[in-house]
Amino acid sequence: MVKLISYLFPFLVNYVLGGVFFITALRCSQAQTPGWVVGATLSAWSLIYSIVSFFAGRITTAKNAVALICAGGLMITAASAGFLLFPGVYTQFIWIALTGIAAATYCTSFQVFAKSIEKNENTGVVRATALYTASWSAGMATGPFVFGVLPINLSFMINAVLGLLIAGGIVLVAGNIKKREDSAAGEKDLCEKEPSLFRDCVLAGWIIGGTGTIAIFVIRCLVPYRANLLGFSRADAGIILAVVSFMQAFTALALIKAKTMMYKIFPVMLAGLCGIASLLLFGFGSGKAVFTAAAVLFGLYSGYFYFMFVYHSLVSPDKSTRYVAINEIIVGIMGTVGPFAGGLLTTPQTSGTAFPAAAVLCLLSVLVSTIFLKKARNTK
Repeated sequence: MVKLISYLFPFLVNYVLGGVFFITALRCSQAQTPGWVVGATLSAWSLIYSIVSFFAGRITTAKNAVALICAGGLMITAASAGFLLFPGVYTQFIWIALTGIAAATYCTSFQVFAKSIEKNENTGVVRATALYTASWSAGMATGPFVFGVLPINLSFMINAVLGLLIAGGIVLVAGNIKKREDSAAGEKDLCEKEPSLFRDCVLAGWIIGGTGTIAIFVIRCLVPYRANLLGFSRADAGIILAVVSFMQAFTALALIKAKTMMYKIFPVMLAGLCGIASLLLFGFGSGKAVFTAAAVLFGLYSGYFYFMFVYHSLVSPDKSTRYVAINEIIVGIMGTVGPFAGGLLTTPQTSGTAFPAAAVLCLLSVLVSTIFLKKARNTK
């Protein structure tokens, strides 16, 4: 039960991030800044995130992961206070950057922590991947929803409190887990690790996950912009983004019993079709029902590609910490390029252009990743 409670922390951190991504893009949209400025809100976060992730990958171990998670929580509180006290449209880029440092410090550390506490489980990597992905996805869904319906200052106050809860809570949970492990140290572990049936498929995970990350950052950044132009309310835009992440969480959780599906080609192709259809609907649609359908389809796609992204990094017995750090660097780089490039393509007259462009990239990633998966099957 204590292990399950630990997966509350990805929810809390990504609740904060989801709200920040949503409200900063919306503030710029309502201030009628150029499209590239709207895109720059996520690009600034992502650039800082990728740089800090690089260093986090070099210093993170199972022993110091809890301390780093705690530090990330405290930085979230500091950034939330900054958003409250200095709420200017351009001043918020300082707090976006601090949020990026906090998230990078936390994310690599938590994945290493999650794998370490599941190490005696026969299906530990799949379980850690599914629970982690579902948890942070649900948080990313809840953040835009809450920021869409509550007063903005109250939402940032909640974020500040959550940062303190993350910092203190992870220390308590980790201490409880350690006591349980120490008391059971003399018992023989009856679980045997399942041997890997396939070669290292991390390249496939990076390709489909990296390209999917471009698409999801375009959605998080430019759906509020496009929704504002189409006359949707702040709550409507928040709900649409929430649907994406709730479906993402549902998809990831549905994969908790997966055994070999992450090595098969058909699921990749099916998920890719969902993603492509979704992006075309976001780009060419104009009604709330169409956007909601697009959100459902993209959530199915993103839940699968994030599962692949995390699983193929964690499953490596001796390279998982380095692979996880590379994951987060990829997230940062793609999050820098995607929103900024999408913003350059975006004007009030061409607000849907970035979405079909992202759909083309998704199609290419599916085709390339299937090549790596095909080579990996039946190799042992």
